[in-house]
Amino acid sequence: MKNADTTPATIPFLPALRPVPAELPALLEIFSQIHALTLRQSWLPAPEPGFLPASARTAHNGTHLIVLAELPDDDIFTLSTGPNQKTWELGDVFEIFLQPAGAEHYFELHTTPANTRTQFRLAKPGAPLEPLPDGTFASRVWKSETRWHTLVEIPLTLLGTTPPAEVRL
Repeated sequence: MKNADTTPATIPFLPALRPVPAELPALLEIFSQIHALTLRQSWLPAPEPGFLPASARTAHNGTHLIVLAELPDDDIFTLSTGPNQKTWELGDVFEIFLQPAGAEHYFELHTTPANTRTQFRLAKPGAPLEPLPDGTFASRVWKSETRWHTLVEIPLTLLGTTPPAEVRL
C-alpha cells in the first residue's frame, strides 16, 4: 500500500521495545498506546470492491524504527519465495515507503505472509529501483484465518537519523 499520509511525523520512543518482544500478544499490548494509521489504496480514486483496510503503528526504540501492521485478509496468499522479488505481483504484501525528512531519496520495503522481504532505495520519485541486500531490515509474521500481522524493524542508521526520528510514512 502506498503512503497513507506524507506529513512528516515524529515517531514516539517506547522503552518497552528494548529488546523487541518475540510474541505477538506482548507486541499488541505495547503498541496499543500508539495511534493506528489506517492504510488505504491512495493510488486509486476509490477502494476496490472487497478492500479490507490494514492498520499500522510505529515507534522507535532508540536504534530501530519499528512498525507493527495488522492486515485483515480472507485469503492470505503469496508466491514470493525469496528476497527482492516483485512481491506486489506475487500476492499479498505489506509495503512501507519511507523518506527521511528533507531528503529526495526514499526507501521501499516490503514483507509478505511468507516473511520474504524486498528492499529498494530510490534516488528520487520515478528513479530506477536500487536493490538493497536482504537483511537491510528485519521482519516477523504471524498468520491466522482472517488476518496477518507483520513486525518490521528498520535500523535508524539506514534513514540517516537518530531519535527523535522524523520520517514520512
